[in-house]
Amino acid sequence: MGVLPKNRHALLIASTTYKDSGLRQLAAPGIDVQALADVFRDPKVGGFKVKTIVNKAWWAVQEAIARFYANRDAKDVLLLYFSCHGLKSDDGHLYFAMSDTDRKILRASSVPDDFVQEQMRTSWARQQLLILDCCYGGFFTNRMLTKSDPTIDDVDRFQAPGAAILTGSSAIQYAFESDGLKNNSKLSVFTSSLVKGLSTGAADLDGDGLISAVDLIGYARRQMRDHSRTQTPTLSTIGQEGEIYIATVPPSKRKKRQAGAPVLPSADGWIDLTRFVDRSPQAKDRDAVLLAMEMSLAFHGKRVVLSHEDLRAKLIKQTRQKPDEQGFVMGDMMYVIDHVGVRAERSRKVFTARSFRLDSLDDIASQLRLGRPVVAGLTWRSRWVEEPIAKTGRLELSENDGHAWGSMITIVACNEEDMSFRFIWQLAFGDRGLGWMSKATATASIHDSTYSIEAAEITLPYTRA
Repeated sequence: MGVLPKNRHALLIASTTYKDSGLRQLAAPGIDVQALADVFRDPKVGGFKVKTIVNKAWWAVQEAIARFYANRDAKDVLLLYFSCHGLKSDDGHLYFAMSDTDRKILRASSVPDDFVQEQMRTSWARQQLLILDCCYGGFFTNRMLTKSDPTIDDVDRFQAPGAAILTGSSAIQYAFESDGLKNNSKLSVFTSSLVKGLSTGAADLDGDGLISAVDLIGYARRQMRDHSRTQTPTLSTIGQEGEIYIATVPPSKRKKRQAGAPVLPSADGWIDLTRFVDRSPQAKDRDAVLLAMEMSLAFHGKRVVLSHEDLRAKLIKQTRQKPDEQGFVMGDMMYVIDHVGVRAERSRKVFTARSFRLDSLDDIASQLRLGRPVVAGLTWRSRWVEEPIAKTGRLELSENDGHAWGSMITIVACNEEDMSFRFIWQLAFGDRGLGWMSKATATASIHDSTYSIEAAEITLPYTRA
């Protein structure tokens, strides 16, 4: 652990002075960019090759961005950062204001959001990071991908590259008025939290020696709850395969991993165990029960790959079925993992699990808080495995869903505000296996009892409690 991929490049852009009298001058962005550049350049932390641009004309910034994304390799990691005024216009776009931006002709004197989107979309780099410390930063992700509406064309257009977008504010925070922008004193709070989390290693929330985009935004949210009530950091991903790591933590600064600590909801209400799922390009499809066990073990600090062949052999023995027969039911699997256990691949170690039958979907959130993924049998509709649903991973009921069949899923996240769920199915589905459904869809489609899973290694002699 603690090793970052090579070929890491960062372009940091800031504007502090503005010719337009309606745009207030900003003191912090230039200082914050330099502090962030120092952290990213540090070979013991970020290891990026960094270029900074401060107070340049809009056309020079656009040219620099185009050159930054051009002629890249699939293995490159690209990070683009903006610290400036963000202007939301009536035409539904977000514009990044540069020193010579004229609000009366925004599109002709700034950096439009769709220009940045196009550079990201056409780049060959498979890991891209965009960090926005500006007003209405979350509006960028609303335009780039709208997860609540699978019909939006932007979702399809931006599935190819793997990108994580971190913003210091939501789509509606800060107001543009005729006399300028308000709340400028809050503009540098987000960047300051990033610098602190990266430089001290405090943003390594799971203690694995690496700071991922998920780690960093989680740390920033905690910091900003204490310092700002007007900003809510956001994280959105597009076609991401596995984690995107931003920095490593030197051994001297690493904290002891606190395995098994309760999972707290994020700022937007999600209790999420997704980070304990291997969705990397090397990952393979897993049985829902095995995936739940592996996630539970990872939650408690133990990374294990369990044997599908061992589970299947024990199921055949338990049910006395022939090897080519199908039809293992939830109860069969729960008995095997509870009372027999499953061997790890290339190991003699055997792992068992305590399964907890849930009475209601309302019980799922409390189980996820304890680090227990939930296994459920789902009634699938044929329309759900066709485009565009198969790409977005969003399951919605309709009158023309087609024929149905059953398949097991692993529920990995729950939103306490609207009781929607994220789940893992096959890696070719949704965002590397990650899908979403509302509580209404779950209520109508989960056809079997749900079980939460807590796994542990067997120590002999073993007695089932």
